[in-house]
Amino acid sequence: MNIKLSGIEIKNFLSYKDAKFEDFKDYNVIIGKNSSGKSNLFKIFKILQDSYSERKVNREQYYDGDETLPLELNLIFSLTSEFRNKIILELITRNFLNRVFDYTRKNDPKFQEFNWNDTKVALDWLKSNEYFNKIKIFLKKYDIGKALYIERIQILHMDNNYQDLFHFKRLDNDNFQNSVYNPKAIQKQNVSIDRVFLKNYFANIRTGGIRYIKQILEEHLNLENYPPIPFIAKELIKFFENIHIIPDKRRFNPRAETSGATRLSLDPVGSNLVTIIYKKLVTNEHDWNSKLNKQLLEFIPEIDILRQEVIENDYTILILKENDLNIELNLDNMGAGILNIAHFIAYIMEIGQDNILCIEEPGLHLHPGLEIKLRDKFLQESKSNQIFITTHSREFLYENEEECSVYLIQKENTKSIVNKILEEDFEEIYEELDLDINKYRLQQTFLYNEEALILFIKKAIEPNRIENDLWDFKQTLDFWEKSSKSEKKRAKIKFCNQVTSFANYDGGLLIIGITDDDPKKIVGIDGLEEKIKQIKKVLRKFTEPKKDFIKCKEIKLIDDFDIEKIILIVAIKQTREPILVEQEDGKFVCKKRNNTEAETVTYKEVETLKTNITSDNFNFFIDLQTFIKDNK
Repeated sequence: MNIKLSGIEIKNFLSYKDAKFEDFKDYNVIIGKNSSGKSNLFKIFKILQDSYSERKVNREQYYDGDETLPLELNLIFSLTSEFRNKIILELITRNFLNRVFDYTRKNDPKFQEFNWNDTKVALDWLKSNEYFNKIKIFLKKYDIGKALYIERIQILHMDNNYQDLFHFKRLDNDNFQNSVYNPKAIQKQNVSIDRVFLKNYFANIRTGGIRYIKQILEEHLNLENYPPIPFIAKELIKFFENIHIIPDKRRFNPRAETSGATRLSLDPVGSNLVTIIYKKLVTNEHDWNSKLNKQLLEFIPEIDILRQEVIENDYTILILKENDLNIELNLDNMGAGILNIAHFIAYIMEIGQDNILCIEEPGLHLHPGLEIKLRDKFLQESKSNQIFITTHSREFLYENEEECSVYLIQKENTKSIVNKILEEDFEEIYEELDLDINKYRLQQTFLYNEEALILFIKKAIEPNRIENDLWDFKQTLDFWEKSSKSEKKRAKIKFCNQVTSFANYDGGLLIIGITDDDPKKIVGIDGLEEKIKQIKKVLRKFTEPKKDFIKCKEIKLIDDFDIEKIILIVAIKQTREPILVEQEDGKFVCKKRNNTEAETVTYKEVETLKTNITSDNFNFFIDLQTFIKDNK
């Protein structure tokens, strides 16, 4: 995706009187009680689809059903680095900025050393100073129209400076003036490069009646003399045409007609899932069915195969075969959870990449373990499609704020309130949804309580104190220190073996910046931010499945010379499923903590140990708190 939705501002739609969703990520969780209004965000996505197709905005879509209220939707998109390159290079290589570069070189002392004739110099300066960073689209509905239309498109430069690219201005009851950004006007400006994008430069394209979203964008594809208008119009068309919504009311027909199957696409509600699997068979897309079964096996290892079978010539049914069972189940007798998972996998395979995918209540009919697996699947797929889900289940929450944004929706009278929840505030969600908060509160209190962590470390480094299964001290990490490529790789694998040995057992802590031998010394570490990034990158590279199962926390301790040192604590979750590490020979092995060592064990051994674990957790914090309170 060259553009990615990063926020929505909503006025007078459904239960949103005046609401903002800010800082969307690849994976977005909208959580709240029933009737809080969380599903209304998806209804707004549906309104965007309808308005693009010129379908009417109905009375029930207004806040409180009040059709006198002005309807406004503002969409904010971030631009990829590659797309910003394309826009900026178009302005540079077509000489729209030549006069500005020349004026800057002659009249602005702070820029006189820049070689503005060098395209790369100019490109790098504009990008590093955050020009052409985001776009914002203002959608409105007027009394004379039936659907939303684009009133304005702006581009964001540094320091929240917006510059208009497009303006659809109402002149009177029936007429509108369409104006667009005119880069030719820049060629006449005597102004420095850091001032030229603070002013609007317009050319009037046409005057006439109201034009809706699709009409406007398609017309602007041909405005080649007005860059970057055609580029942005093309990306916005992709956005509107690639919104997909899977509703919570999914239905799976036990059998389906085979006639016309090859012309069908998968229905978001799942009603023709059986027919689509049949379609793949008759069109010789065997790899598709194999991929579906392989991915389904990751969720439910007991499944041998999911296939279709033609009956009575004109109908096809879905058949599921389980391992070690001589019977086959048809769709009537399958669990709803299996069918929902199969539908999600099939739908994602069908739509491909660069879509907005909204899924209502994906956890219906799933137990917590499968919900977590499904969350991890969504995280994996969110690299290719921006994913939004509504839920009331904590299992779909994800703590990495670089990849996931979480929004708690609460109802005040008839109005829905949107609260973006950071990971350290997840307790608010537990309280709102009346979930068991005690264990979560205990875990979070310990992880974010620097005083408790310091007490733990001071006790753990006492003379003659023996390390146990739950923690280990490291002066540094070997892969930070090694210089040769082969030694560094070997050290990274050793580190992953150690970390996963905790994850595959009870979880635990790595405390880095304190010597391992007695008497233990506080030595500290430098360059912490970069080293934390390296730790996460190494674990992502060498471990399977790809998931985030650590938390890094820095604390300050005073050494023997009364000097403050920075210590890094890597808190490792006890994971619900075994974590494997790729070794130097390319093979994956399982490690488990045994006293203070990482021993090699079979996958099955670890899997057996985790039989009663329903989710990744920091339950070992309870043992650490007991250790602190113990007088021994």
